[in-house]
Amino acid sequence: MNQEKEKYQQQILFNEGPDLSKLADDADNQPENQVILPEAAWQPIDEVFDDAAVEIKVTKPRWLWRIAAASLSVAVVYELIDFVITGFATSPIITSIYSIFFSAIVGISGLSLLKEFRGLRQFNQQSKMQSKAKQLLNNEIVFDAQEFCQKISKNLPVDDVFEQEESFQQNISSELSEQEILSLYSKLVLSKVDDKALAQVAKFSTEAVVLVAVSPVAIIDMMLLMWRNLRMLDKVAGLYGVRLGYWSRVRLIKQVFTNMIYASASEIIADVGLEMLGVDTLGRLSTRAAQGLGAGMLTARLGLRTINLCRPVPFVDKQPGISQVRQQVIGQVKSLLSSKGVPPGPSNK
Repeated sequence: MNQEKEKYQQQILFNEGPDLSKLADDADNQPENQVILPEAAWQPIDEVFDDAAVEIKVTKPRWLWRIAAASLSVAVVYELIDFVITGFATSPIITSIYSIFFSAIVGISGLSLLKEFRGLRQFNQQSKMQSKAKQLLNNEIVFDAQEFCQKISKNLPVDDVFEQEESFQQNISSELSEQEILSLYSKLVLSKVDDKALAQVAKFSTEAVVLVAVSPVAIIDMMLLMWRNLRMLDKVAGLYGVRLGYWSRVRLIKQVFTNMIYASASEIIADVGLEMLGVDTLGRLSTRAAQGLGAGMLTARLGLRTINLCRPVPFVDKQPGISQVRQQVIGQVKSLLSSKGVPPGPSNK
């Protein structure tokens, strides 16, 4: 009895029905030239959704901040008007004093904001002009180079480049391409500004050498260097027609240090080698003089990066390096020491 029951169960488990047999026959009768997809074509559903989610950019609701700022401004103005009306009715003298005081604060703040806005806008325009000139020199875009040069000349100090501007206008011909016109302007006009900018950088670098050499306290060195370096940024930027405000100066300093951090390794090695030569020259006199030269070379690097960022047209030929500034700084420091009666150190042979 048990054997017949087990046989019956096996027949139920392993006996294929007519539907399964039909499906197996249909699979055998399928054509052989089937399309087989590679494994790379099969992607999990989660990965596809993740890629699509990455491409979606989340936009911040800036209109909320604008509405909040507008509401706050309206509330402040309403309170001021109500304060003035109520105050003149009760105590006009005190209210007049407060009104004059607040008007002076508002006027000074408004002028400062306007100056900052103009400085930041001018610095952004200078950066856009430099990018546009770079694209023209690389044959990426084409535009009227002569008109572009005239816009640059309007921002430059007129007395400094008047003769160079006339020489540039005389050398322009119809045979020159737009790239050649821009290169000619860079060599004839902007090179004069470059010389003055390099002279300013050498001057402030020499001051850094002397200030650090005579200063006895490190914190005083830092404060003096910061003050003179900010002054140098204003001078160099002004030569290229850029009037810096607070925020534009902050942005320029940020770009300068970012540019210095990502400088090429070969350039850094060359600069360090030149600095070591200068330290060996002045280190014979005193350790403070050698430290001052290191601070001067750092100021020189800062000034050179500022020139590269503020120049409206990128350098066509080789851009000025720290070796040019270093020679001027060493010469000026030696002349100062000789004028004070300090004999120069022995030269290396």
